[in-house]
Amino acid sequence: QQLTEHRIRFESLHAERAEVLKTTFQKLTALHWSLATTLARFQPAGTAPLQEKFEQATIAAKEYRDYWDNNRIFFTPETEQLLESLDKFTREVFADLTTYPIEAKDIPETDRETRNERREYWDKARATYEDDFSRTREALKAEFRTYLGVISHL
Repeated sequence: QQLTEHRIRFESLHAERAEVLKTTFQKLTALHWSLATTLARFQPAGTAPLQEKFEQATIAAKEYRDYWDNNRIFFTPETEQLLESLDKFTREVFADLTTYPIEAKDIPETDRETRNERREYWDKARATYEDDFSRTREALKAEFRTYLGVISHL
């Protein structure tokens, strides 16, 4: 009887942890794609304005951070470190994006120095996203797959 109760509690906790991992990764994926569309070098005509994309990325970042932070008890210290690193890289991206106006059109064309500085900050944000953020996201995805037992042994 006691062993059965323990097994049921363990199974329930594992199912809850799996749900937390799934939701955390869904929120991280929403952040990933919102950053990708915001940071894209080419912004196609007919898509949302850059300011709107930035605002969506800000919301996605907050939702991701709030969710995993409130569920941090489900993560190992190593995984928690990866999640903290993603937060750090996200903050770095946002700091670079907000140093100058989000929209380049909001800087006078005659102010070449400011336009160039803005471009440099955006290039830095892209590099952080493409390198540090993406690499850490892949490491986190591998951790989650290991937890869930879906790691491929090819």
